[in-house]
Amino acid sequence: MRNIWCPDYSRCLDKAVASGQGFDCRGCKREHDQGLKNDVHDLFGCCLLLAALYFPEVYRRYWEDKKIQRFLSL
Repeated sequence: MRNIWCPDYSRCLDKAVASGQGFDCRGCKREHDQGLKNDVHDLFGCCLLLAALYFPEVYRRYWEDKKIQRFLSL
C-alpha cells in the first residue's frame, strides 16, 4: 500500500524511480501519516499525474501554458 498523503511520499517516489524499483509504505513509521490529506497543492499534483498518464496532450498543453505565463510575467 502507498500512502499518497504522507509528507515524504514525493521523496520516496523519487528514490524508487531513481533506483528502478517499486515501493510501498508498509512498515514505514509514516505508513499511516495523513499530514497532507487536505493539502490542495498535493491534490492538484495527483491530478497532474493522472493527466500525464491518461491525457498526455492535456498535460503537455498545461505545461506549455505555464511556460508562456512565466515568460509573460518577466
